[in-house]
Amino acid sequence: MTKFLNDSWMVVVDEGSYTEVHMGGWWASRRGSELKLNSPITVSPDTSCKDVIALLQSRAFDMMPVQSPEDCTVMGVVTEGNLTTMITQNRIYPHDPCKKAVYKVQNETVLSELAAVFDR
Repeated sequence: MTKFLNDSWMVVVDEGSYTEVHMGGWWASRRGSELKLNSPITVSPDTSCKDVIALLQSRAFDMMPVQSPEDCTVMGVVTEGNLTTMITQNRIYPHDPCKKAVYKVQNETVLSELAAVFDR
């Protein structure tokens, strides 16, 4: 999701001006649910951390949404950086389900807040 959530991409999508972006960004107060995006590739919360890392690397993504199999809601996202850090610190193991490393994200989260979380 946030692989493309940057100022330049948001300007192209909305055909906004570059000046608008640097004055706070037209997108900063919008919610994730307002973006008209194609359906992303997702993983289930029970997918192993090892398999998620392999999928992220094969697609050249740095994060991926985790989707509930019961009601298809997005539970949050997993990032390659967080998964590998947690594995190297023995906080999780490669065969653990990725739900142990999910960043919780709501569809109604304001995009400026979401960008701040992923910029840390």
